[in-house]
Amino acid sequence: MIKSLRPVLGRAQPEKFDPAILQNFRLVLKDLVELTAISGGKVIYVVQAMQTDLTEMSEIGQAWSKSAVMRNSFLARDYARELGAIVIDAQEAVRLSGSPSEKLFAPSKVHYSAAGGKILAHYIYDQVLQRRP
Repeated sequence: MIKSLRPVLGRAQPEKFDPAILQNFRLVLKDLVELTAISGGKVIYVVQAMQTDLTEMSEIGQAWSKSAVMRNSFLARDYARELGAIVIDAQEAVRLSGSPSEKLFAPSKVHYSAAGGKILAHYIYDQVLQRRP
């Protein structure tokens, strides 16, 4: 049972996480990668980013661990890579953009603004092009 809640990213999140949620996330990801491969495609797995003033990835990782959505996205990245997906870290796009993070996100701090969406789209495009055979 969840005993306490703390605000994270503007809403209450449990301090403890149900491992079944991550397991379900991984199983759905596995099915998606397999189905896409059968169709001749390749999955591009984008690790969710968030609005933050932190610049060091180690600090950002600590902030990710406080949110179930961010945590599961982050923890599933290695599994996605094992399954053969192209893994792209959206936080890196935010960090490298040079723009203040508040200009890249909507008030939710996890959904992108128009400017943030454009930066992410260009970053994903460039990353995929670099990995083409």
